[in-house]
Amino acid sequence: MNQKGWGCKEGVVRVRIFLVPEEAPLISTREGFMNALNWLSLGTAAMLGFLAAASLLLAQPAQAAATVSVTDDAFVPQNLTVLLGDTVTWTNSGVRLHTATSDLAYWNSGTLSPGQSYSYTFLSVGAYSYYCSFSVNQEMKGSITVLAPTPTPAPPTATATPTVLPTPTPTAVPATNQISLSAGWNLISFRTELAIPSTVNVFTRTPEVTKVFHFGDGAWSYAFRGPTGWSGDLQQLSDGKGYWAFATEPATLVYQPYAGARPRSYSLAAGWRLIGYSSSLPYRPVDAYLTSLQDKWTMLYRYDPTRGWELAKPASSGFDGFSAVSQGEGYWVYLTAAGTLAP
Repeated sequence: MNQKGWGCKEGVVRVRIFLVPEEAPLISTREGFMNALNWLSLGTAAMLGFLAAASLLLAQPAQAAATVSVTDDAFVPQNLTVLLGDTVTWTNSGVRLHTATSDLAYWNSGTLSPGQSYSYTFLSVGAYSYYCSFSVNQEMKGSITVLAPTPTPAPPTATATPTVLPTPTPTAVPATNQISLSAGWNLISFRTELAIPSTVNVFTRTPEVTKVFHFGDGAWSYAFRGPTGWSGDLQQLSDGKGYWAFATEPATLVYQPYAGARPRSYSLAAGWRLIGYSSSLPYRPVDAYLTSLQDKWTMLYRYDPTRGWELAKPASSGFDGFSAVSQGEGYWVYLTAAGTLAP
């Protein structure tokens, strides 16, 4: 092979750029978005500008596959960033034989003739370097950086016009232990304690769910379903918390409650918190459910895959938003001070 021209330029991945307010961080890539998650610890006014841009960015379809062109001189792009669970495909677009071989033997494409392709799915976060074994002194190199994906972190804006829904009257309808999921991201919760709270057990009979996230204690935790099982640091699920669950297609999640379990109280720190609905009633008025938080909560958001974000505020504010919280739904709540939710 030609020994010249190995110093190829870094590949450039083009992304859509969104305009954001001056006080919000510029978010032009998913990596930039994840770095900006630190804003969750800042004040409401500054944070909402960031959230507006974040919701636009993550409204785009999540990257499920990435491609690398294997030319006779270089991998293009040479350095690629993907998300956990993404599949990278190398295609020999040159006229010579090539390989895509991991430095640490994570993968090996074998010999790729012109036009042939090889794919590998990344199931662990980290940086991976690789090379073409046919290049002189293995100088034809590339790298893959794998980041943990993150769903929409919080409501996009507090000024959006909410969908106004009538206030239902709770009835003695039997509690349900199943949650209807739409294709894409769902914000969910469990109405009571789980018999076996492990993430693997809860989702093992719902293969459509491939990613689960929770935000707590100032950081995201996640679980990801790969070809050989679940991985990630979100190993246990709980009532009282909200979770983002990604489903590849509509599905029904059926879970087993702990025998004799009763709704409990939940300590919440100030700021944005992902909470769940924990009650034997199918739904309750917003103010009644959050009454134990008194005047400490100012905004409550829910996410509907069809309607998008909907906002509720305390009745005393005069704001006419959604009026009831329901079983199976998760919520973002903003607290001006720490409090205890005792449904």
